[in-house]
Amino acid sequence: MLVKVVFFVSGICSVAFLAVLPSIAVILSLALLLLTVLAVAIVVRQKFAGRIDTGGTGFTFPTNGALAGLSARLPVWVISGCFIHGILSLLVPLCLFAAGFVYASAYATYQLSLRLPEELLGTEVNLAATVKGLPFHNGTRLQFLCEIETLQHAENLPENFVEPVHGGMLRLNWYGKEVPDLTAGDTLQITVKLREPSGFMNPGGFDREKWLLQKGIVATGYVRSKPAEVDVVPGRSNPFTVVRNYLHRRLIEASRDLQAQGVILALSVGDKSAVSRAHWDRFITTGTNHLLAISGLHISLVAAFAALCWTLLWKHTFLFNVVSRQSSALAAALAAAFFYAAMAGFTITTQRALLMFTVLGMMTLLRRHQRRTLGLAIALLLVCLFDPLSILAPGMWMSFAAVSVLYLVFSNTHASSRLAMLIRVLRGHVLISIGLYPLTVLFFQQASLVAPLANLFVTPLVGMLLTPLVFVAMLVALVSVPLAGVLLTLVDQLFFVVDVLLQFFSSLPHALLTFSELTPIMLSLLCGGAIVMLIPVNFSLRLLAVFFLLPFFFPNTERLAHGEYQVSFLDVGQGTSVLVQTRQHVLLYDTGDQFSKNFSAADAVIIPYLRSKNLSSLDLLIV
Repeated sequence: MLVKVVFFVSGICSVAFLAVLPSIAVILSLALLLLTVLAVAIVVRQKFAGRIDTGGTGFTFPTNGALAGLSARLPVWVISGCFIHGILSLLVPLCLFAAGFVYASAYATYQLSLRLPEELLGTEVNLAATVKGLPFHNGTRLQFLCEIETLQHAENLPENFVEPVHGGMLRLNWYGKEVPDLTAGDTLQITVKLREPSGFMNPGGFDREKWLLQKGIVATGYVRSKPAEVDVVPGRSNPFTVVRNYLHRRLIEASRDLQAQGVILALSVGDKSAVSRAHWDRFITTGTNHLLAISGLHISLVAAFAALCWTLLWKHTFLFNVVSRQSSALAAALAAAFFYAAMAGFTITTQRALLMFTVLGMMTLLRRHQRRTLGLAIALLLVCLFDPLSILAPGMWMSFAAVSVLYLVFSNTHASSRLAMLIRVLRGHVLISIGLYPLTVLFFQQASLVAPLANLFVTPLVGMLLTPLVFVAMLVALVSVPLAGVLLTLVDQLFFVVDVLLQFFSSLPHALLTFSELTPIMLSLLCGGAIVMLIPVNFSLRLLAVFFLLPFFFPNTERLAHGEYQVSFLDVGQGTSVLVQTRQHVLLYDTGDQFSKNFSAADAVIIPYLRSKNLSSLDLLIV
């Protein structure tokens, strides 16, 4: 099962490396060819239905027909392995790879077909849309996602204009302090000015266009309508979205004056927009930013907390004589995990955790003891089937890689006591940090050297104290905001301790390393070093990891010759930033706009580019 999933997912991933998606005709041709090959394989298997066993080798061969005489002259296992089992064994992975490629290509082509035509970009467009997700208001603008229901395009369009297909997702900003208070499911008729989904075109920066594609956003823009002219019609949404929006508002009210409000919202409903820039920088520098994204760690801890609470109450319920304690506790854990994932918005990491937890839970209830990797394979398959573009999200690969590291490290170890179990858990968090170094460097061109040590202290506080308390506060907030505020005040005090630890670890020298040029050889060496540190070998062999990592500490940086200079022009939105380098000095002209309190052109463009060039300081800044 695991091998089949790997080939199917590999076919999906291969689409990400294409410069241009195949045309619809090519996709249909590949699909037809795939169906033909599968039909031939089925016919071959039915043709040679009469077979003999080859003595436990797993190979069979037909005993009738034209090949029966040939089988008498040659060894049976040679003939059967070459002509039947061997061919079909090769066809299965190839067909799975091709199926993944065709499926991902068709899905990506459909997503791109939802993009609005160029005639509608840059002009005012009237549309009816339904609000999705959690709208965010920072005091000066409202940012929200909406799905197009009906679209009334502008006038003076060409005769050959084709009406776009509705259903695409828009990411809109509504500037002003008196904008309506929107919630998921609301329908509104507005005038907007749209632009194509794009980002800054600079080396080392964030690929915003790829991120928008992965999120299914077909256009971005801003609302031109005046708030007084817009009628907001409350609509229907799924119950989980309604509860999530309701909780979001009540938690904001309960944590209004708390320093940890951004962290509380991130750990409860997955809203990271309120996390301050200073907190983000400390989490990133210490390699603990994964704690702010609700993932398998948070869901498993909440599920364990729910199972423990239910176990204590089990004897006092009517289910005492109906179901076993293990089954009822597992059902409570699954219910808590599902509720928590729904409140997080069913992100990719929560989908993986929930699917895997559900598969393993059902196997336990059905008394079916399968390999734990089977649950991981099924979760990976379902996530890719539901959204093939999720392969573009680094969080997906980080999530599955973290679970794979745990399986690799703890596959053959058992804890003999509670203390040993605690040591295993803490050791697991340290080794996850080491195992994720290759992906961290690949996706973000940086890695935290203090991450193993920081996770050793910070992860237990966030996972075992903050997360359960926030989960309880979520449930209490459904009933009483003041009582939830009392619990969140305790969360705020605990987060103060966490923040002190983060400040200490982030202040250590060389806490965060950046990598300007990552070659395939360097990435392979980094993977080799991580594997040596993870596999169960003696300490002397683990020292080999040091030699794998030596190239990273002695980068090959080319310096300009005397008298030479290099000029780089950076796109910072409504302007251009100019970086001038000589052998000894670096000059920067203009830093771009400050878009919001937590986002600027310097953060999005200039600082990533300076890191990619191994430049840590400037000699002259002209603004």
